[in-house]
This record gives sequence, structure tokens and C-alpha cells, in this order.
Amino acid sequence: MIGGGIFAVTGLAIELTRGAVPIAFAVAGVVALLTAYSYLKLTLRYPSRG
Repeated sequence: MIGGGIFAVTGLAIELTRGAVPIAFAVAGVVALLTAYSYLKLTLRYPSRG
């Protein structure tokens, strides 16, 4: 779930960082994918039967 604040301050963030926001979003996306991958591996390693 994405909060509304991310949409409200994106323009301000771009202005303050001189356009580096897409890079920050890409890095955050990679971190989120790595986190999801680790949870996937844990789920496959320890399946729940209930």
C-alpha cells in the first residue's frame, strides 16, 4: 500500500534533489525486491501446513 504522501511531496523532492528522485526510487525498488526474494526463500524453506 502506498500512502498519499509519496504523491504529495514528489515534486518538492525532485526540486530539492535536482532530479535524483528516480535514482532513489530505483534503489528503493531494488531493496524491496531483495526483501521480497528473501521472504520467498524463507516461505519455500519452511512451508506452513495450516
